[in-house]
Amino acid sequence: MLRGGKIKYNCKSEESLRGLLRVLIVEDSEDDLELLLRELRRGGYEPVYRCVDSFKAMTHALEREKWDIVISDFEMPSFSGLAALALLGSMKLDLPFIVVSGAVDEEKIVEVMRAHASDYIMKGNLSRLNSAVERELREACKRRAYRRTEEDLRKLSMAVEQSPSTVVITDLNGNIEYVNPKFTELTGYSYHETIGRTPGMLNSGRHPDEFYEELWNTILAGNTWQGELQNRKKNGELYWENTTISPIINEEGETTHFIAVKEDITARKLAEQELIESELRYRTLFEELKDAVFVRSSEGRFLDINPAGVELFGYASRQEMMALDFATDIYVNPENLSSFEDGIDKMGFVRDFEAVMKRKDGSEITTNVTATAIRDGSGHVTGYRAVLRDMTGFKTLERKVVEAQKMEAIGALAGGVAHDFNNILTAIILYAGGAIEKLDDSEPEVTADINEVLKAAYRATDLTRQLLIFGRKQKVEFRALTVNSVLEGVVKMIGRLIGEDISLVLDLTEDIRIIMADKCNLEQVILNLVVNARDVMPEGGAIVLRTTNVTIDEAGARATPEASPGDFICLSVEDSGEGIDKDTCQHIFEPFYTTKEKGSGLGLAVVHGIVKRHGGWITVDTDRPAGTTFNVYLPAASVQKAPQEEESGLLFDDFHGSDEKILLVEDDKEVRIPTYRILTECGYAVQEAASADEALAIFEREEGDFDLLFSDVILTGKSGLYLADELSGRNPSMGVLLTSGHIGNKSQWPAIKERGLDFISKPYSVVDLLSAIKGSLLLPEINPEAGLLGQGDR
Repeated sequence: MLRGGKIKYNCKSEESLRGLLRVLIVEDSEDDLELLLRELRRGGYEPVYRCVDSFKAMTHALEREKWDIVISDFEMPSFSGLAALALLGSMKLDLPFIVVSGAVDEEKIVEVMRAHASDYIMKGNLSRLNSAVERELREACKRRAYRRTEEDLRKLSMAVEQSPSTVVITDLNGNIEYVNPKFTELTGYSYHETIGRTPGMLNSGRHPDEFYEELWNTILAGNTWQGELQNRKKNGELYWENTTISPIINEEGETTHFIAVKEDITARKLAEQELIESELRYRTLFEELKDAVFVRSSEGRFLDINPAGVELFGYASRQEMMALDFATDIYVNPENLSSFEDGIDKMGFVRDFEAVMKRKDGSEITTNVTATAIRDGSGHVTGYRAVLRDMTGFKTLERKVVEAQKMEAIGALAGGVAHDFNNILTAIILYAGGAIEKLDDSEPEVTADINEVLKAAYRATDLTRQLLIFGRKQKVEFRALTVNSVLEGVVKMIGRLIGEDISLVLDLTEDIRIIMADKCNLEQVILNLVVNARDVMPEGGAIVLRTTNVTIDEAGARATPEASPGDFICLSVEDSGEGIDKDTCQHIFEPFYTTKEKGSGLGLAVVHGIVKRHGGWITVDTDRPAGTTFNVYLPAASVQKAPQEEESGLLFDDFHGSDEKILLVEDDKEVRIPTYRILTECGYAVQEAASADEALAIFEREEGDFDLLFSDVILTGKSGLYLADELSGRNPSMGVLLTSGHIGNKSQWPAIKERGLDFISKPYSVVDLLSAIKGSLLLPEINPEAGLLGQGDR
């Protein structure tokens, strides 16, 4: 948008003109000098002056200093006002020059004014001096501004006249009022043939009416239009222009004209079109070739790519790749790209150039590139044609990705099954637990039967946790335990896994140190190592499970990668198989690496990951054909005693409430009913809801008067975590206890831990439930170690 109008002088206001005044005074009388200075000061000026009375002195002053005005006496013994005027003119200085004289002589006045003095003032009438000074300062300012404007206009005119771009100015109706020489050179129309006509004289007929309507609507609205136009010259030849049309605005804010600046882009458009037409001749070969083939511009945009290339880079379509920037979206190493382009620019081609590129998913592929340069008629490189061959063993990578997707599917399945299955188990355990508390000693057989139901439910709980570990979807809960207790808990399962042909030997140190570990993860380590040992002994053999206390010093730590000094326990799994060769031993912990025909290559990788997560490491001792021993080292804990497993001998009365108000939110009816029943029977005032929205309505109805929110995390609609945040904000003193049948590390578990919310995992027993409720209500009489399973940090 251009703005025009009258010249803006930007001179100071009348008040601001007063002040510091640099004045050169030509005077030989001290008294007259003082009169002049006094009058200037009376007028509000602060004169910074120099007084001269000779040609030489005035010349020196004009050359060395900058002045606003000259005030001169008319007659002096050795100098005169006329001589001073002549000197000022000879130096071509545009300074106001006021003559002050004591004599009244009209001929002198006429002579002075003809010599271009600014004013003539009588010494007896110095009251006119300040107004004359102010007037002449303002006029001098205007003259300077006018000269600057003239110079700017001259430069602008030269720039437009000599511009390599076409410039056209029209009135509001589109009538052309000006074109620069470049316009006549490009279009073939002379200046006189053009003035008074409209730009429609160049219309090629290649753009629809809607195109021009949009253009006019844009500029008539006061906006700038920019785009590409295909026009027609006087000789009928078509050409392309990159055009910018802007309104010219006057000082009243009105649009008076439009200016168009246009760049001839015909060569570029023809080169691009030639590229496309040239490639069309080889379309069949291009489409069917199994190697990736593409054409890109020198600016880095894809102009075309074959289906094999789209597949190689992992995009959905050719059109999706057209929007990519080759340097940032495809190429990995910018320096490598510069080397590629430098080589092809010099030689015209490259052959067998190795380049690392990236797919849409971010994975890197190493390619072998053969490419040629595309040049325009002037020999400039305008683009590149290239053939890529994948050198990364794509099929092997594809198989690994498929395996990873399988594991992700297993994990997703495990998470879904765990949530629903744990809800079912919760209902079973609560109903059974509630029933057993109501029985007396007169029905021992019924009590025993219900206890068997509870044992079966707890075994099912363990199986669910094993499934989650296998799918790597289980949250990690570190607690104090001994590896011996974990081994004793899975020994029956191990017996079923290894079969009758393999003997199992336990060699456990009685005073084994306590460790901080996730029980389920540790079970997975044991089972994976046992299964690995079983698979290398198809004809039978022996497996020894051994635990020992180990202390490692600095020297021992330096001798073993990943080791550190301190107290540890060592879990060893020893088999009597054929051992492992050296090359295989270097890769056994790599994901997807397997020597088994149907192996996934994940078992030992999972073991390695779990051990590292627990701050330990694993070593392998193998001596072909004498068998292999896997040694797992885990750091000892500072605690001296591991907590015992909870005995379910406590009664309801041990956890009885005192009418504390609990808002119970559970969308599974089979869980909600027994939970509600148990809590109400234990003396709590419970209101139940099946969704977050229903809970919000109850909360508002009760004006937030609750002591505890007990909610499932995964609800229909809004989540329990959302509900906890919302209600805690309204009632900060209310306790929060969350529960779920499955909370993975990558889901809402980190958010629960970050907020410090209490959490109890499903399935939970009656004692677990009541203990967690008491703990969340912050009642000090309850021991927090009495069976709180899976609670978050407080």
